[in-house]
Amino acid sequence: MRFFVFVLLFSLNGLFIFAQDSTNYVFYDKNYKFNEGLFLTFDQVITNTPVGVSNIFTTLDKTAYDFFDILLFEDEVVIIDDQGNQIVYKSEDIWGYSANNKLYINWEKRPALIPFVGSISHFMGVHVYNDYPYVSDPFYYQPQPVQKTEIRQYLLDFETGEVYDFNFRNIDPLLSKDIELYSEWSNLSNRKKKKTMFVYVRKYNDRNPLMLPKNN
Repeated sequence: MRFFVFVLLFSLNGLFIFAQDSTNYVFYDKNYKFNEGLFLTFDQVITNTPVGVSNIFTTLDKTAYDFFDILLFEDEVVIIDDQGNQIVYKSEDIWGYSANNKLYINWEKRPALIPFVGSISHFMGVHVYNDYPYVSDPFYYQPQPVQKTEIRQYLLDFETGEVYDFNFRNIDPLLSKDIELYSEWSNLSNRKKKKTMFVYVRKYNDRNPLMLPKNN
């Protein structure tokens, strides 16, 4: 009996904490405002606590429309912490930024807009790769690689911060978090999955809306 009461009280306490915490969050929609600044990590994204422009030490024009793009093009970014210390970060290690109420991810050293934000987000980014040309001469062993770029589609899991190539095989484990929807998806042929990837990402987001901290 005492064990039952303990479990009941523990459960009710958990529900109370959840209810208290949920009052500080809202469901994401197009009116949600990401605070402007640099997101050093993904944790800062989901808490909407970027480093503000005033805490960035730079000689660049902070009022420029493309300030963050130019800033991240540099090798390093200097941040002033709450104690006034200057901390140097490699630009390539910075997650991204928010500007003009739009969220950008620093993908392969290039900012990429995330226009479709949700529990499963979608964006397009530049992928850089080395292409080794075919050489017919058997005595020419080391052909020089040619650097090429291409636009790729990606998925961002807002629960973990992981980024995946946009294909039906990578959508599979993301949808598995919703048992009912995943069952529906699993019954589709691979050909049908390829054609309905966006549809099921939207379905997942509708059924599992993203929650973010309330704007101050």
